[in-house]
Amino acid sequence: MMQVSEQMAEMVSKKFWALIKMLRFYVVLRRFSYIDPLIYSIDPKQIKDVISEAMREFVSYTSSSSSRNIIINDDPKNPTIVQAPCLVVAKKDEVPQNFPYIYRYTIYRVQNSNEYCISPLIVNENRVTLISPNESIIKEFFDKLDSDIQYARILASLAVGGE
Repeated sequence: MMQVSEQMAEMVSKKFWALIKMLRFYVVLRRFSYIDPLIYSIDPKQIKDVISEAMREFVSYTSSSSSRNIIINDDPKNPTIVQAPCLVVAKKDEVPQNFPYIYRYTIYRVQNSNEYCISPLIVNENRVTLISPNESIIKEFFDKLDSDIQYARILASLAVGGE
């Protein structure tokens, strides 16, 4: 049984990573209303509604994002700074102290500022791209969810787990 769960978790982490990173954005914001139902609900329809609402709000965040110069490589001698979309800009004291380390691909320091940029980004060398789960991935996840509700619990645990 444990091996089946591990295999399922590995498949979810690879196939649905964009959903995980989108949900991780809400974890960083401490918006657990999108996470808790994935863990505790026994109704796939409710889980689908929650994910659909999270997507709708995520699209709203992306449409009103602003760009900032963020530090993606914090090497003191040679930091890497790029311009990136920030879905939320937060003061340093508004973010729990350990979050920038736990959720390092969601929280970035803003250059020459006492602020953090909170955005789920893909960082490839010196380029960044905002995560955006596409409809086919969401549909595929919903199909998996219909066959086994455990997919939702794994998705939530991977989102909370950090990276």
